[in-house]
Amino acid sequence: MEVESVMVTGANRGIGLEFVKQLVKLPKPPRIVFATYRNESSVQDLKDIQEKCKETQIILIQIDISKMSDIESAKNIVDEKVGEKGLNLLINNAGVSKDLGFPEITEENMLFHFTTNTVGPVMVLKVMLPLLQKSAAQKTSGMNVSRAAVINISSLMGSITELTDAHPKDDILGYRTSKVT
Repeated sequence: MEVESVMVTGANRGIGLEFVKQLVKLPKPPRIVFATYRNESSVQDLKDIQEKCKETQIILIQIDISKMSDIESAKNIVDEKVGEKGLNLLINNAGVSKDLGFPEITEENMLFHFTTNTVGPVMVLKVMLPLLQKSAAQKTSGMNVSRAAVINISSLMGSITELTDAHPKDDILGYRTSKVT
């Protein structure tokens, strides 16, 4: 896999942070990794990677993917750095979870989850699409991540096969429902 630039949403912890760690360890790592986070207080691990990394420029971007203005601002930062080369890879990983089960579930809780976990990744893709298209136009052969690609991270928690008598997990109904789509 040879990629010039990668954007990872929700890169400050969990799977997103692991993506950043693994990307910079590749034999031929990306030139630029845009690592997004929601809260400033949660970026120390990314800053540590940023300081140690020699071959890849790690650019930290604060973004709440439920806010179009944040997504647009992030696009401007990415566009300024990648220019005509565009963005090779978008990893939509950001998500939220607030525990609330049934019958206590509220409309507010459901909308909170859908806005970030379902609508957010689509809006990030929509805004970043022109940058992905620029990258894809640079190479004309085949379909691969060296041109442009999008990876949308979901969760097994959205699977009904994970709902069993032994593990009902009805305390995260909003999260589970937002991950089904």
